[in-house]
Amino acid sequence: MLGLVVSGALLFGKEADFRVPKIEIYKDKNGVTQFRTDIDPQKELDKIDASAFDLTNKENAKTFFKFVVLAHQKGLEVANNIALLNDAHINTTAHAVRTLQKQVARMEAELKVLHDQLVGLVAKQH
Repeated sequence: MLGLVVSGALLFGKEADFRVPKIEIYKDKNGVTQFRTDIDPQKELDKIDASAFDLTNKENAKTFFKFVVLAHQKGLEVANNIALLNDAHINTTAHAVRTLQKQVARMEAELKVLHDQLVGLVAKQH
């Protein structure tokens, strides 16, 4: 944890924000589901202390490497969270499709029974 504070202080002159971004789901103008986060990395770029990129300093190099690895790891976590959201939607849709398939099969069976009964009634009348 101290490494996170140090790397944030080196790069941004303050503690870095390593919280997991909140993922907002919205529909674009075409009605397509989109995802966005509440963290804008572009806002932090002007605050970067250029001396932190002097990688000849072993501590800077080590801290910067940790920062990059942690940022990549957080990116993977966000990607996995989005994948889970997509999977949840797929699983919900698959469940709805299975339910509809069962209802159609039940209705087909009922229709066959009604058809057989109708054929039997017509046969009795002749």
